[in-house]
Amino acid sequence: MGSIEISQKSGPEDMAYEQAIAAQRDIIDSVDDALVPLFQRRAEAAREIGRIKAAHGLPVFVGAREQEVLDRACAANSDASALSQEAVTTLMRGVMKTSRAVQQSWVDRDTRVITGFRPTSDLTIGNYLGAVRPSVELQNDPTIELYIFVADLHGLTDTSPRDIAEYRHAVVHDLIALGVNPERSTLYMQSDIEGPVVEIANRVGPYINVGALSNTPSLKEKMQDAVRKGITEGDEASFSNFALLGYPVLMAADIYAQRADRVPVGNDQDAHLELAREIARRFNRAHGSNTLVEPQNIALNALRILSLDGKGKMSKSNPSQAIILTDDPELAEQKIKKAVTASAGEWNAALESHFLVAEQTAQTEEDRARIAEIKQAHQAGQSVMGDFKKVWGKVNAHFLDEFQNAKALIDEADTISALRYGADRAERNALDTLNNMKEVMGF
Repeated sequence: MGSIEISQKSGPEDMAYEQAIAAQRDIIDSVDDALVPLFQRRAEAAREIGRIKAAHGLPVFVGAREQEVLDRACAANSDASALSQEAVTTLMRGVMKTSRAVQQSWVDRDTRVITGFRPTSDLTIGNYLGAVRPSVELQNDPTIELYIFVADLHGLTDTSPRDIAEYRHAVVHDLIALGVNPERSTLYMQSDIEGPVVEIANRVGPYINVGALSNTPSLKEKMQDAVRKGITEGDEASFSNFALLGYPVLMAADIYAQRADRVPVGNDQDAHLELAREIARRFNRAHGSNTLVEPQNIALNALRILSLDGKGKMSKSNPSQAIILTDDPELAEQKIKKAVTASAGEWNAALESHFLVAEQTAQTEEDRARIAEIKQAHQAGQSVMGDFKKVWGKVNAHFLDEFQNAKALIDEADTISALRYGADRAERNALDTLNNMKEVMGF
């Protein structure tokens, strides 16, 4: 799928996966060979559950709840079969045990990283290049255990709950279509584990003061927005509410819950990460422990993409100046035609960003070579911006088509299963952290 496809790497972990999958299939096939008339329907049920995962080289049963697998296998086994329900259950548990063991070996890495995506609207090309693609690169690093969550609770700080409800599952589909692999990354919905996370946030609340929270960039920016937009007294709540004030504490709790030691954040979030470190230091010092991790930033190959008019970062909140991944390619082409550029021989930040987007999303060497040729001609003083926009429009249309086709192929049941599995794992981590906190606090 061109530049938005997960790169396939070969390594010990991949071999472990392939060997485990082969072992599972051998178990099923050996039974089928011996008891074809009696066991065929059981095998079909097992293969149905694992069809999509197996197609992507993943452990067949990881992501499905055990009891669901067992129930379906038993139901598919003929009532007249000489094979008892107990025998079916024993076999299926053996297969799942193999799968769980391999999955566990996959996620026990040297470094644990967490990142979140706010579901406030559809993602942009800037979100992809600036955050999603770097996350996909992280998940393919054999030394990194990656946690990715949809930050629907964080989205409530300044977005309508109805909008969050509309986009939170759509963002999951976007992430998977762009290369996030739910078996190499733990993917979950923040609200699915809100109980222990919110309790962690409450328990660390006494270790940070209101003054520090009031100085965070996110709150200051919202207040400045209120001034710029002429918000009258009494309406400021939508720009400086308690959820926004407490945002850094909940962000810290997300990190502590998964015991993540690295967090990819931009300059606008670095102050929040420093608060998370400070809270952890204060908590640990107060209780003579190392219960909470002090998270550090992790450098990513992230690109800062400007809006089409060059006025600030490309944002979902300004769709007319952004290429939205769900845009019709023709609509996106019209946006590109109106994008700000520069006179022949001149250069600016907006044009640099536009060339970067075109280069990074080009699907063929021919397109990349043509973009480089146009850039060189422009810098030499030739009037080629019309040519650039034509090539960029073509490249972008191809990229959007690839993404939208990939998204359309995602199975809803498989997505739900991935989120359920991710939430199960993330919640166990969060409860471990919470229990450790309670123990050192004397609860």
